[in-house]
Amino acid sequence: MTGLSLGKTYHSPYLNSSDSQVGTTLAYLQKNLRFIQPMRHILIIGLLACLCSCKLTVEPVAKQVHARGGVYAATISQDGTISLVASVMHPAGLWDITNNALRFVWKHQKEQPIVKTSISPDSLFALTADKNGLVVWDVRLGHSIVFWQTDHEITAIDLSKKGRFALVGLKNNTAELIDLANGKTIQRYYHTDKIKSVSLSPDLQFALTGSADQTTKLWATLSGKLIKTIPHKNKVSIVKFSPKGTYAISAASQAETYIIRINDAKILYRLAGHNRSISSAVFSPSERYLAIATVPNGISVWDIKQTKRIRRWILPRPSFFRPSSDIVYALAFSPDEKYIFSEDSRGMGYRWDFAL
Repeated sequence: MTGLSLGKTYHSPYLNSSDSQVGTTLAYLQKNLRFIQPMRHILIIGLLACLCSCKLTVEPVAKQVHARGGVYAATISQDGTISLVASVMHPAGLWDITNNALRFVWKHQKEQPIVKTSISPDSLFALTADKNGLVVWDVRLGHSIVFWQTDHEITAIDLSKKGRFALVGLKNNTAELIDLANGKTIQRYYHTDKIKSVSLSPDLQFALTGSADQTTKLWATLSGKLIKTIPHKNKVSIVKFSPKGTYAISAASQAETYIIRINDAKILYRLAGHNRSISSAVFSPSERYLAIATVPNGISVWDIKQTKRIRRWILPRPSFFRPSSDIVYALAFSPDEKYIFSEDSRGMGYRWDFAL
């Protein structure tokens, strides 16, 4: 029996996937692992598969560390210039993505952990939520503007253009439209289980609410009239309007994802070709593409008109021997649609090349 050599330094062949390194690795296995001779071929095949898969991985073109110690929530602005990350490191850190600079650190009273974040479509205001409270922030000046409290646990938030209205999902099975100028609730939308996701259309004509009751509902925002109920077979996790309000996505667990055309409330099709739950989704500025993040570590882009996936990435590994198990909390396209930005549960912000 031959044991592993203990008297010299061994440089791991796993660090390079060139042909010469593969050959060196196989020779090393054959020489030093004879005590598991019956499994040698299994090990060799597994190693080759790993090396081949590594060659297919496309790395992000840029990365930024926005938090350490775990992230609770994150949002990237619609234009991809700023991100808001709530974490153990910072209650809520507003980052300038272009210059990789921390602009402001925000926190709530009594050091309540911030668990939900949102940025207005014009990138001028931000919204943060703890368990029972909301705060609106001025992105340019960094100070708080409005405080709002509720007796019910906040489960989802979305902020309108100019920071005027907030759609707030609650654990008591309702969503409320809040006029932040006076702190009043001007409309309520009802489900039979807690709200999981909410979205306001750009023109404020419509509201989307997704619930653990396995339905997504499309509402007339101000009147509160229910326009359409979209049934799912699982709890709804993501609802989101496109930038111009032409489309919306409604996604539940187990890869049950629908694209909806808003003007006639018609389900255009079910997104096929993926089998995981979605943690984040965003439409491109032109509304031609849809980027989705799948649990635990995938990002893919779909051509809406052609109804097919055209790009896919996997988050970088924390180390060679450990694949990423991080969850993508936020996505955004650059205005020219050449890049996609992501924020994940490990506090990493990535920029991905999407130039076609």
